[in-house]
Amino acid sequence: MPFQGPEARLYVYPHLKRRRRGEWGGMSRPIIKPRERRIYGINLHMNQKIIPIFANNTIAMSKVCMLHHIVFATKNRENTLPDGVRDDLYRLIWNFFIGHNCKLIRIGGIENHIHILVDLNPMTALATLMQELKSITSIWLKRDARFPDFKGWCKEYFADSLSWKEKDGVIEYIKNQTEHHKTVSLDNEFVRIFQNSGQYYHPNDLK
Repeated sequence: MPFQGPEARLYVYPHLKRRRRGEWGGMSRPIIKPRERRIYGINLHMNQKIIPIFANNTIAMSKVCMLHHIVFATKNRENTLPDGVRDDLYRLIWNFFIGHNCKLIRIGGIENHIHILVDLNPMTALATLMQELKSITSIWLKRDARFPDFKGWCKEYFADSLSWKEKDGVIEYIKNQTEHHKTVSLDNEFVRIFQNSGQYYHPNDLK
């Protein structure tokens, strides 16, 4: 029999009610070809919608990992995000992703750029999401007196898709941004991450 073992799928027909013997949903049972019975392990009937479920009664569904490392900088890469007050900005970004059904895993940065590690909602377009994020945070920062020199974000952003196995390494990288940039300039950092993702870096990128 097909679909055997602990992950064997069962099939249910929630919209059908057997009214009386020989009738299914008001229709007489059609003849099912032997090949169809071999494929599905059950008798299929006309117009029936099949919903796969697992043996533990959980609904089968698509499995999607949309893990992205995203980087964006302030306009002209100016140091307009002072230490000590960026946490409120991070909380705003965190709530933004929650509102879009995305899972923010890590966020960090320094005075002129931000790193984000996020598992995106598969139904969300990255470009649209980033446009909205930069717009909302830009308005908030310009209204907050703690960021008097903030003029806006750069027009572009960097994003690289990752496998789940790379997650821990990127988390540590984001956590150590302050120490990292004591010895590495922002230009050199962008050169490295661009090259690692197979992209060409121009000095005017992310400005």
